[in-house]
Amino acid sequence: MVRVEPAGIELEVPEGVSVMTAAQTAGWYWPTICKGNAQCNRCFVEVVDGVEHSVEMLPTEREGLERVRWRGEEREGERLACQLRVTGPMTVRKVGVKRLES
Repeated sequence: MVRVEPAGIELEVPEGVSVMTAAQTAGWYWPTICKGNAQCNRCFVEVVDGVEHSVEMLPTEREGLERVRWRGEEREGERLACQLRVTGPMTVRKVGVKRLES
């Protein structure tokens, strides 16, 4: 289970599926421009709890963060939701996630 704040959303994230894909599949809008290719950084999240349940960052995600990082240095818990896979409960912070209109 992944909790998304400040919206208070709780998502079931199947093994091998990214947090952003799980949210979109469940009917939530997740900010993105590149549609999950680790290029735009719009899906960026801060892992505020449960970082130990994140699957190791692959080079594609690391390169995406480095290419568009505005702070200049890596911080624990910063991830791209389009690449983030989880193995257990986690809470992330992402402003702009909202229910898709029908």
